[in-house]
Formats: sequence, structure tokens, C-alpha cells
Amino acid sequence: MTTQAYYSCVIDDHPKFQIQAYLWANCLMALAGVPAASIYFHLAGQQREDELTAWARAKGIRLVPIERFHADHPHCNKLLQLATFEHLPGDYVVLMDCDTALTAPIDFAALQVDTLAAKPVDCPVPPRRILDRIFRAAGLGEPDWCPTEFGKAVGDGPETDGISGGHGIMPLG
Repeated sequence: MTTQAYYSCVIDDHPKFQIQAYLWANCLMALAGVPAASIYFHLAGQQREDELTAWARAKGIRLVPIERFHADHPHCNKLLQLATFEHLPGDYVVLMDCDTALTAPIDFAALQVDTLAAKPVDCPVPPRRILDRIFRAAGLGEPDWCPTEFGKAVGDGPETDGISGGHGIMPLG
């Protein structure tokens, strides 16, 4: 049985992200064997037709315009890509930052993903000691830290810290 997976990134309206997305998509197609029709560029903000979008259209990459989540929180733009895959048939969506690369196919048969698989953060941002001070300064007392299933960040206590928003695999359906 063939696995249907979609590969998605969010591209903010800046040349840096357009160059990164071009490299990201080429790695997916040339090194990981991903068909262009399974690649989604989510274009945040008022992006115009340019070299990247013309190239992507010619390749068959899917272009999805999205409104920005909020000007003060550009990292939240990646949340908006989830709606694209809500009703698509398929098995997985691979959510990636455009400054990453996939250099080989993903072995989906070896995965045991029933909710979300993601890369643990390398280190907490901000570090736990700063979050502790923020909570105290705000009059909230000590944070109620709880264990995660994602392991711990190097050098920052066993209860931290979460997942990277730029490396995730989520089952569909």
C-alpha cells in the first residue's frame, strides 16, 4: 500500500524565506523523491507573483495564500497551514520550516505516529530560569512544570520543554 503524504512549509514575504523554500522544495523532489504535487507552499501575507511562485507553478507545487496570524507573532503563521489538510485524503502531513532539508525519503511504514511526531527543541527559549523570573515578576508564583513525552533539553531540567514547530509529522483523518 502506498502512503500519501503532503509536505508543507510557510513562506513569509521576505527574499530570505523565498530562497530557503526554493532549496527546501528542490531537496524534497531531487533527494527525497517527493512529487511536486505533494508539496505545499503557504504564502503568508500579501505576496505577489514572483520568480519563486512562477517556478513553483511550473513544477506543480501547490500555492496556498494565507493571511498573517499577527504581525507581532510571525512564528504563529505556521499554525494556519493546518487548515489546508483538514479534508484532504491521505495518510500524513509533514510540517517543516523552509530552512530545513529532507535528504532521503521518510519510511512511513516504520513510524508509529497516531497524533503528532516532532523534534524536541534543542534548548528552551527562553530558558526555564528566565520563565521562572517572568512568572514571579507577574505575581503568578512558581510555574506548574509538568513532564513532557519529548525528552529534555540539554542543561535545563527534566520537565522541559516542548517540540520544534518546524519539524513535525501528523497523521490525517
